Amino acid sequence: MVQLPAIVIIALQLITLVHAVKNGRTSPWIYLILFLPIIGSLAYIYIEILSQQRMFSLEGLTAFIDKLLTRPAQKIARLEKELSFIDTITTRENLAKAYFEAGNMVKAIEYYNSCLNNLPANDLPIRNTLVKLYIKTKQYSQGLAEISVIQKQRLGKLTSDEQFCLAQIQENLGNYKEALESYSQAVNDYHSLEINYRYLLLLTRQNKLAEILEQMRLAQRKYEQMLPRLRGPEKTWLKSIEKEFSLKTPEV
Repeated sequence: MVQLPAIVIIALQLITLVHAVKNGRTSPWIYLILFLPIIGSLAYIYIEILSQQRMFSLEGLTAFIDKLLTRPAQKIARLEKELSFIDTITTRENLAKAYFEAGNMVKAIEYYNSCLNNLPANDLPIRNTLVKLYIKTKQYSQGLAEISVIQKQRLGKLTSDEQFCLAQIQENLGNYKEALESYSQAVNDYHSLEINYRYLLLLTRQNKLAEILEQMRLAQRKYEQMLPRLRGPEKTWLKSIEKEFSLKTPEV
């Protein structure tokens, strides 16, 4: 068996531990990485990083390590300086992402909006990001305005992800009928059980007991049909669904 140098093992541990803590994937990975340094670190990189982000190129791995080890404030300062010399859409978008990663949503929204002023008509990726930021910052009217622009550009059609965003916006604006309709249109195709959980919350508030039972069954089927490597984060949503809604279903 090939013996890895101690510095390589320590580097693997450091990278995987930082990533696990930063992304809330501490259990059971922290213990595996600490007590089985090589196996635990390599397993974490394969399952949690490579399989989900496809970083098989040297450039991708380098960018990932840079993202992990660079402090948000340093990254923002570097990009602000870069913007003062080269004012491009790419630099503005990177700066918006940096502010988002640093938790400064106001600045992130500001820079994403500045990108829109200089983009051609095909600006859907930026608008999609803005919608999610408006939801995160509870600016639902602004989010609805962006969704309306997206809907117009898509000739009335929305993706399941956009439909899910619209459902959350309508719900928080008190438009429950429209929210239920948006949830029902997106729930079958949206990849995560998060939508099933949020849909069930609204169904419960609206006392739609028969629909609650059907959605619980759908959530279970969706989970069972997922690839095993994708079930990790979804298990929490499934457990929340089973715990919170099992007593609210009608007897059969």
